[in-house]
Amino acid sequence: MVLDLPEVLGFDGFAPLSDSSVEDFIKSAIPPLHVKRVTRVKYDPQIRLTTRYVKPDTIWAKGLVVIGEARENKELHEVEIVIRPRSEQDSQEDIKRVIAHEFGHNVFASVLTSESQKFWKQIVQVEWTAEELVRFAYAEDPKEEAFCDSYADYVNKIDIFNPHHPNSFQFLQEYVFNARTLF
Repeated sequence: MVLDLPEVLGFDGFAPLSDSSVEDFIKSAIPPLHVKRVTRVKYDPQIRLTTRYVKPDTIWAKGLVVIGEARENKELHEVEIVIRPRSEQDSQEDIKRVIAHEFGHNVFASVLTSESQKFWKQIVQVEWTAEELVRFAYAEDPKEEAFCDSYADYVNKIDIFNPHHPNSFQFLQEYVFNARTLF
């Protein structure tokens, strides 16, 4: 499958990554099927992110700052990924992790079947502790956020969840990145 890259803009001169290095990251780390529907990856320090996936009363009350968002246009079947800096100290790794996390939302919504989504949520229910899921309390669906974080870890070769979440790792390895059919 030939990779049709999304438009990448806004990183040059503002972020610790350039537009071309983000393109290279997407080409090397995100499978072509996972890029499908994503039309733009945009870095904008001035953007106000919406709280479509987030319970507004909890995120703002806890003082958390959203630094990425996958905006879906259902009519056009497109997704735009928007990144806003968290601080001046954001590293290349931080930004790549946020980009991968937002691609994870696209994968969860458009690549996984509803049966695969349910299976993922069952894995999280059994394998993840309540304490681990607390960090996703801001979200409408903490188990989807767990998927997106695990997806970002896998893409960025951060193997922190594998020993504690072997079934989560196996799910990502076999059904998400090696495209085996689950159901």
